Parts: sequence; C-alpha cells; structure tokens
Amino acid sequence: MNFSVEFYETSGGASPVAHFLRELRRTDPNDHAAVLAGLAKLKNRQYHREPLCKALNDGLYELR
Repeated sequence: MNFSVEFYETSGGASPVAHFLRELRRTDPNDHAAVLAGLAKLKNRQYHREPLCKALNDGLYELR
C-alpha cells in the first residue's frame, strides 16, 4: 500500500513535527528509529487502528 505523510505547517511555514523528528534523530537515534518503524508498520492495513493511528474520515488518518 502506498501512503504519504503530510506534516502540519503553521501559517509561517514551520512544521513542528518535522522539527521534532529532526531533533529526535540527533538527540535520541533509538527513539527516532522506533518512530520510523511505527510508520513502516502502517504500510500494512492491519495496523490502521489505535494505538498507531486513528481514522478521521475519507481515508485520512491521524498518526499517534
């Protein structure tokens, strides 16, 4: 299954989540790897449920 991850951006163009992930990669590579492993699991539809994500509507999911 193909999917894309889109990060929230503020009106000024900043992306707090992308910034957090960049900092996490720098400060705690193990936690960063765990986050990426969670995202990789989402390629399999069976994981499209809590606790990894929550369905919002029209195929849109909130990652947790």
